[in-house]
Amino acid sequence: MPLPTPRTVNPDPDGAKEPADRGFGLIELLVVLTILAVLAVGVSLSVRSGAGQNDAALFQQRFEDLRHTAIQRRQLHGLAVTNDGLSLLRQTAGDWHVLSQQDWSDGLLSHNAAPLLLGTQPRLNARPDIVILPDGQNNAFSIAFKSGVICEGSAGGMRCE
Repeated sequence: MPLPTPRTVNPDPDGAKEPADRGFGLIELLVVLTILAVLAVGVSLSVRSGAGQNDAALFQQRFEDLRHTAIQRRQLHGLAVTNDGLSLLRQTAGDWHVLSQQDWSDGLLSHNAAPLLLGTQPRLNARPDIVILPDGQNNAFSIAFKSGVICEGSAGGMRCE
């Protein structure tokens, strides 16, 4: 018995042929790329505009964390502040050791700190600008960020405005 011949089904009753090229046209691709470019610019502007505020918030968080650590461990801790970034320090066996470093995303306008007179002056591998005592007290300091935020510290803490 012979096999039946397959029939082709034409979905278009008028017999029109399907278009040869399928997919996106040039106009559709250009529209999508334009939308993506606008979104990318918006995201980059929003991230960049908050950079200085993020630096002040980063400093505030690192200061409070280090203050709590100094109290809990009953050890001297410190912060070394430069125009490029922030280093967290701990004093062990008379030397200052860097615990971690963080770069600023926007930078500082200025910073200064009053020296904190300690009974014995440690040898300095890295010198902290801000020293936090085991009782939580710290030396006076002032840091001005490019965003306009100023953080000031006195004996018992810090405030940023």
